[in-house]
Amino acid sequence: MSALRTALRIAGRDARLHRWRTLLTIALIALPVAGLVTADVLYRSTKLTQAETIDRRLAGADASIEAVLGVSTLRQSPDQTYVETHQDQSVVERYCAAVISSVPPMYCAGEGVTAEAVPIRPLPEVRGLLPAGSTITRHSTNPALPVSRSDGSFTFARADGLDLSHPAAAGRYRTIEGRIPADAAEVVLSPELAGRLDIAVGSRISVGSPATPRTVVGLVEPITPQSGTEVLVGFPETVETGTLRPSYLTSYLVTSPEPLDWAAVQLLNSEGLAVFSRAAITDPTAHAADALVDSPNVPVLAAAAAVLVIMLGLLQVIFLAGPAFAVSARRMRRQLGQLTAIGADGRQIRAVVLASGLGLGTIGAATGAALGIGVAWATRPLFNSRFGYDITGLHIRVADIVVLMAVGVLTSVLAALPPAVAAARADPISTLRREPSADRHTARWAVVGGVCCGFGVVVTLLAADPEFDTLRGQNLLLDRSVWLGAGIVLGQVGLLMATPLILAGASKLGSSLPVSMRLALRDADRHRGRTVPAVAAVMAVTSAAIAASIVFATMDADQQAGYRPNLPTGQILARTVDERGPLPALDPEVVPARWAATGVASFGRLSGDNDWVLQDLEEPPQGPMSGNEDIGLPAIMVGDATLRQMITGVDDPTADAVLNGGGTVVFDHRYLSHRGNIVLGRYAPQQDDGIDPADRHVAPAAPARPSDTAPLAILSPQAARSLGVDVTFTGLLVQPGVLVPDDEVGDLAAAFAAAGLGSAEVFRESGRHPVSGGDTRWIILLTAALLVTGAVVLVTALGVVDAGAELSVLAAVGATGRTRRLISGWSSAGVAVIGGVLGCLLGLVAAFGILQLSRTHAAPEHASFVFPWGMSAPLLVGLPVAAFLLGVVFSRPGNPPAPRI
Repeated sequence: MSALRTALRIAGRDARLHRWRTLLTIALIALPVAGLVTADVLYRSTKLTQAETIDRRLAGADASIEAVLGVSTLRQSPDQTYVETHQDQSVVERYCAAVISSVPPMYCAGEGVTAEAVPIRPLPEVRGLLPAGSTITRHSTNPALPVSRSDGSFTFARADGLDLSHPAAAGRYRTIEGRIPADAAEVVLSPELAGRLDIAVGSRISVGSPATPRTVVGLVEPITPQSGTEVLVGFPETVETGTLRPSYLTSYLVTSPEPLDWAAVQLLNSEGLAVFSRAAITDPTAHAADALVDSPNVPVLAAAAAVLVIMLGLLQVIFLAGPAFAVSARRMRRQLGQLTAIGADGRQIRAVVLASGLGLGTIGAATGAALGIGVAWATRPLFNSRFGYDITGLHIRVADIVVLMAVGVLTSVLAALPPAVAAARADPISTLRREPSADRHTARWAVVGGVCCGFGVVVTLLAADPEFDTLRGQNLLLDRSVWLGAGIVLGQVGLLMATPLILAGASKLGSSLPVSMRLALRDADRHRGRTVPAVAAVMAVTSAAIAASIVFATMDADQQAGYRPNLPTGQILARTVDERGPLPALDPEVVPARWAATGVASFGRLSGDNDWVLQDLEEPPQGPMSGNEDIGLPAIMVGDATLRQMITGVDDPTADAVLNGGGTVVFDHRYLSHRGNIVLGRYAPQQDDGIDPADRHVAPAAPARPSDTAPLAILSPQAARSLGVDVTFTGLLVQPGVLVPDDEVGDLAAAFAAAGLGSAEVFRESGRHPVSGGDTRWIILLTAALLVTGAVVLVTALGVVDAGAELSVLAAVGATGRTRRLISGWSSAGVAVIGGVLGCLLGLVAAFGILQLSRTHAAPEHASFVFPWGMSAPLLVGLPVAAFLLGVVFSRPGNPPAPRI
């Protein structure tokens, strides 16, 4: 221990004497640790604790019960994350057929009863299954309730339907102005929603679909954090409208004089009730229920990916910290030589350098942990607003922070190991005379590095091959993703070992360059001890940034190449989702006037079940024809010539004349007979031609020019009526005359609701495949760019600090300050160029492997490999320029060299 204290004391004294170098070293260690801590804390903070989950769902209630009609028994996990039901559909059908007056008609709306329209069991029936003395109230939620002012301004709000005066509703909302609703005609709003609508307490608003007048009697704010800030609270009847489906949006809140423990929950399960109970979740006996639930195993690929991230993360920390300790060891050469002269052996010299790694690594890891927690706290608003999280406080797991700090300290010591070994082998006479160290690197090591790099590339490509034979199972080391990570690591280490040979070649090629550039290259080659770690640091972060940008760009290109537009570019479609029986053509006046629409077409479908088919002249239909399922359009549409023009985007005067004359057009010749007729009817699988003879129609039709966005056929309303079939108009197709902002596209759905047309889904055709995870990928790329920039800045600053002696020599032989600054700048730029090029090559191989691995289970229709020049060019060109400018700015012209002893 005394030897360790002595080594730490010597290292500490050196750190205090060279504060700027020490700060740069600490920053290089803290940078990756801060990134890891930020990611860990934010991930933990997005996961609610058990207490938070209970409070957000129950507030002052003891339990929440879902009572779906027709469910006789079920089994569930204690936290209700797993529910398996046994439902008797006949009970639902009889219930809806009875049309009980106490149940809103929408509970049984639609043509036939579906699982999404199942009503809940009556409140008295559920109360009878609870312990004596329990109180119960209905709780309904609507994620998108239309709300409008008297002047027509509208929006969608998250609606919470419950009686706030009921004991089970206690603890959910705090009244900040006015009072709580007394009946279904009154509502309260959150201040954010009131501000958006620009209304005050006492104002009248319209709620739901069809719009119903309500009075705002107060303003409330949630006591426990909830998702979304624009909230409307009223009685359940107020929010049960539009797309509300009671089977999963309506429940009962319960207070009970007896705890509803796990045994009570299982008893209620036997009666068909799914229960989320505070007492059951915290009941120790409830953990035995885990044996009843088949929990999916963690995929081997996900676990292997975690191993891959850890492997690469450790390597990046070592590469980033390497330049710092290489420079520190070089600056301590004279002091270490003095220790050798007074009798210190190689082990003690190594201990001093490793003690520097231990001490600075500890400080850097602690600084990085504190910085990471601060960044996580500062980025909470971004995560809440952009990704829909509701992070109110940070969940810091001390064990995670300790492990990450230990990783930072360990990798710092590992990064200090090569300089420590080199310092122990140094000639003490040369160090005392301040003679430059001879950084020897034989061709043998370059060959070994080339072989290692080539082997890493081969391993990476083999791991990316779907035919790569691996033994899967519990052994993660045999998973393809781990082999991929091993190949990337070998490639980085191999390039690092070959870097000195690259530097030597670059210095020999610089004979024709200007003096400042030639001297900079020769200086980089002569002082490989500081140049190689600097190149490794830039290479490590650049390869990660290049690989990420290539993967994202290629994924976008693959998706775009296989994308088929649903509508002509720029058009907006609004389609009602409420079944209301036959409707007339929709009024184009519902389109906002500020859109300056150049075209509006109303469209519909044949009423009845969605089982209409056209007879195929080549083969009988295999089932009801499905249209464009992505946007909910039927295969057989009803509309006029304007609809055909807009939905196809092609000119066809002949087809327009047919539709204007009350006829029918067909876009696929397979359905049009040589006599110019189509056969239309309901699907009947037992018939040879697939059509029910009792509902078979023959109608004249004309061919129309096909397009990628056209349906199978368009019937004019007159043609449909001539067949004796009702028509339900379900939406509008709009061609805006101006660019409609993304946040205003939904206004068309609100206009439908305000006009009493029910809830609507809105879609705008952008002409491009929507980018999945756009915010996430830009955060990843921004993080990579910041890491690259930070690494280049710190490495450049360290190089300038270490080059002080050489600059002093140049000053002594008459070099001007401008020349010395240019040499410093070109040295920094050379490190950035070599590191950037090597990182780019490694990033190309890594990206190819990652893409091939991801395509194993989901191969795109059009596979490609895209190098994103728009993202990568600023990285490859801008970093050397930035490094040059930083080298010039940070450069100190230098003083005459100090005398040697």
